[in-house]
Amino acid sequence: MIYEKLVQIISHYINKELSMDEILAFKNQFEVIYSNFTNELEKEIEIEKYEILDSIYMHFDSNEPNEQIRENDQYCIDENELIDNIKDTYNKLV
Repeated sequence: MIYEKLVQIISHYINKELSMDEILAFKNQFEVIYSNFTNELEKEIEIEKYEILDSIYMHFDSNEPNEQIRENDQYCIDENELIDNIKDTYNKLV
């Protein structure tokens, strides 16, 4: 049930052009569900799917809206890279 909700959220957002507000809404929705239900999610799905969702969570964590900060940190990504990375990772789920 939690897994399906996360997949619905991802598929809703990655299939359209996103404004900054929509990216923030996407991030907030995903992170709240993922982080609050991690234990239940681990029991609900196989480890491979869990690791893919964890990768998506980490993509969000790598996102940095501030360009100056991104320039000084090779691990920070902008919004375009974030969505591209999430799409690539999501394709491993479906």
